Amino acid sequence: MEHRLHQVIGDIVQEAAKGLSGVRPLLDPACGVPKAGHHNLPLFLSEEPSNATEICNVDAVILVGNRVEDYRIKVVVEIEEADVGPTKICGKFLTTTLAKYLIHEKLGDRPVPFDAAATFVQVLDTSGLKLGRSAKPRQWKNIEDAIKAAIRDTPLVKATGVTGYMLVHGNKDDFGRNGAKRRELMEFLRQAVER
Repeated sequence: MEHRLHQVIGDIVQEAAKGLSGVRPLLDPACGVPKAGHHNLPLFLSEEPSNATEICNVDAVILVGNRVEDYRIKVVVEIEEADVGPTKICGKFLTTTLAKYLIHEKLGDRPVPFDAAATFVQVLDTSGLKLGRSAKPRQWKNIEDAIKAAIRDTPLVKATGVTGYMLVHGNKDDFGRNGAKRRELMEFLRQAVER
């Protein structure tokens, strides 16, 4: 299956991290060239990796730190090309915020914790919508506002490392080289890495 939006967003993630000291992006195969150093990115509930502790896989992460031993998850990016309903959106947010570590072979299978000020970004594909007639964009704005309020006001969510959130939507052209959504996402990712 070809993941065109995933590939475009993977390019944005790499570009946002380019030239920043102590910043390393990792991409799922759908976001880059399969079998070219990109692997599934599993998040775990504990430092012990197993099927019982793995809670989700994400599409991209941006790590900060100068050495593997110091890495922290600064940004998590999740891209939804097919299921863009509230349950999928909120479910991915919850599983990511409950997770404690990324454990990955490219990082020597070391548990990498979340930064104290991590950000979760969800990118939703609009290519299957009848824009102008669909209520989805308004629904997504309401979900984004509700998640931001939960981060701010809910003790369970406040106890996690995820303190920032963005929900952005568009199609591969909106995020393409000259797309306005590309600039918006790029700027948000850079700010998230620096906060």
